Amino acid sequence: MKKYLITLCLIISMTFYGHLLYAQNISYQDSVQHRLDSLENVVKALSSSVQKTQKKEKDHSVWSRKRFTAIGYATQTLTPAYGNELKSDFGVALTSGRAVYLHKKPLFGKLKFAFNWGSDISYTKYKNYKEEYNYSAADEMEIQDYGLHQCDIGILVGPSITFNPVGHLMISGYFRFVPSYSMLILNDDINSNYASFFTYGGEISWKAIGIGVEGRQGNAKYSSLMSEGDDIKMKYTTHSLRAYISLHF
Repeated sequence: MKKYLITLCLIISMTFYGHLLYAQNISYQDSVQHRLDSLENVVKALSSSVQKTQKKEKDHSVWSRKRFTAIGYATQTLTPAYGNELKSDFGVALTSGRAVYLHKKPLFGKLKFAFNWGSDISYTKYKNYKEEYNYSAADEMEIQDYGLHQCDIGILVGPSITFNPVGHLMISGYFRFVPSYSMLILNDDINSNYASFFTYGGEISWKAIGIGVEGRQGNAKYSSLMSEGDDIKMKYTTHSLRAYISLHF
């Protein structure tokens, strides 16, 4: 009987101790798992924070270049209301300005709309112009060298859209209104007036360097600055095509 009681006590003690060890083991495993879960959450939070920081830095690097300067070569025609069309010998254009984005974050992570403003300066020298006057059968052909030059100084304003497909590659399109002071130099005669021009085009750029093409058109009624009496204004229409290199900063 005594041996039976001792054996029973040993069995009960071992069973209790086993349950105690099992409970402690479960508690330890739960504690370790909890710590692992907490560590995993911390790692995820840090990873998310790093990704957001990297994306913010990338967006800033890609979209931070808001100022632009472009110099281009232009081919241009000048057409009077009555007479023959003048064609350019050569032309140059200089534009500079700034883009003001209409929203902070790019749409779909790739697209931004902006409002552009700045200055637009152009100079064109036209080819020697030959004009025929046929007053009667006895009249002979007269050839006159006009030596015509045109200079326009204006302010550009207008919307633009820019797409960032990958990396620092930017593809943009724009439309601009360019109210200008336009001047024509015809030998010793200087003609000038206000002119309304419109430019429209597209550009591809990588970081600070870009290339683009744009069209330009407008018209004005020019009056002579050298005339002392009543001056008859002559309307001229301008069409040009520009190819340019741009810098963004």
